[in-house]
Amino acid sequence: VTLTAIFLRYFKSAPPRFDSLREAALFVVVAIFLAPSLVSLAGGWLFVRVGWVNDVWLVARGRFLNNVTTGLTVAPLLLLGIEAALDAERPRLRRCLEFLVLVACLIAALFLAHEWASRGTHALPVQLYAPLPFLLWAAARFGVGGLALCLLAVAVHSISETIDGHGPYVSQTPAENVIALQTSLAVLSVPLVFLAAVIAERRKKDVALQRSEERYRSVVEDQTELVCRYLP
Repeated sequence: VTLTAIFLRYFKSAPPRFDSLREAALFVVVAIFLAPSLVSLAGGWLFVRVGWVNDVWLVARGRFLNNVTTGLTVAPLLLLGIEAALDAERPRLRRCLEFLVLVACLIAALFLAHEWASRGTHALPVQLYAPLPFLLWAAARFGVGGLALCLLAVAVHSISETIDGHGPYVSQTPAENVIALQTSLAVLSVPLVFLAAVIAERRKKDVALQRSEERYRSVVEDQTELVCRYLP
């Protein structure tokens, strides 16, 4: 965490707000890949030196993917949750209801995927595809914060299913199954984070343009009124 904060501070992006593609890309590169890779390699080397394991790459890969999954789900929730707690503006009731509907639909999709897998129908990896429409919904409507919460639910469900022996990641050893699952979650999550950031950036520019147009219209109306007042 300290190393990530130092890197983000160096790039003048601490704490990240996830409302632009640049900030999201910096967060992914620094907090998701660069810092975890360095820490994971150091941890793997230390485990080998102590004699706990023999394969430094296996330990480093496992720790790295674990940090990636945590960074894509928990870290944005903490950062944006603290920012929301300090913000005096409260979300609208309609938006809260929409998010509750989204969460309910996501849970229903995960439950149906579980039922599909428990009946032995493995021709289609439905557990991978069922949450995708709702993750896109979260990215488009609720930004990185809402997306991270939905990704956390998907990650918890997928890991529990894999541990219980269900889903597409049950054909290898438990350690390899978890690594394959975390890799899939990372590949799924990173593009969605970029999508949410691009939409948030576009929305912010639209709001800024609307405010600029309102100020321009106000100035023009004031000047017109002033000219009409002093014309003979």
